[in-house]
Amino acid sequence: MKIIGIDPTVKGYLDIGDEVIEQVKKLVPHGAGNQVDDVKRTSGHADRLTGMAQRLVGPDWHRPMRNAAATIKYGSGNCQDQAAVAYLCLRDRLPSAANVSYCVAWATKHSFATIGNPETDSEDQVVVVDPWPIHPQAVRWKEHFCRGDNRLEVKRSKSGKADGPSKVERCKTKHFATTHYEQELIFVTDHPASPTWNHQWCAAAKEKIVYSTDLIDFG
Repeated sequence: MKIIGIDPTVKGYLDIGDEVIEQVKKLVPHGAGNQVDDVKRTSGHADRLTGMAQRLVGPDWHRPMRNAAATIKYGSGNCQDQAAVAYLCLRDRLPSAANVSYCVAWATKHSFATIGNPETDSEDQVVVVDPWPIHPQAVRWKEHFCRGDNRLEVKRSKSGKADGPSKVERCKTKHFATTHYEQELIFVTDHPASPTWNHQWCAAAKEKIVYSTDLIDFG
């Protein structure tokens, strides 16, 4: 466990990020179809449901609202899918003074949401909200495992809308109604599980980070 000192504003955003991660976990209870632990935990359902959600979205995975709607409908999704849900949850939580981004690290082959813009803002100030790892936590961009990716792309970057209609609720009705999936699973029960990752931590240090406002930055 690593302890890092930060300023109170960033700590507030980290706390919101952790709350949003918990919210995403409830909205996407089966986890990721490409995480070994999630596939085992769900007896293969995470893989099958992720495949169904991604087929529903098709090539529009980079449109957060459409992607999040399918991911929530089936309760499962890989990094880009869970990042879309986190992006909408953050926009629901944060005021217009805060910026929310949907990012792709192409070299690392990973997607995540952020508070702030990692292309333009300080790595000490941007907070990564990444629900995909098995032990997720909000971390600063400085500590995230994709920090060194030289092909980072911010796909979306917009202000928060805490005082507006819920984007999460809107995505459920605008694109794909959230329904039971038991009958649909009949058509994919023989789909083999194909997890490719055993990724446990959000931090590059591969451990939990404790952020404190009582310390100077030893990181």
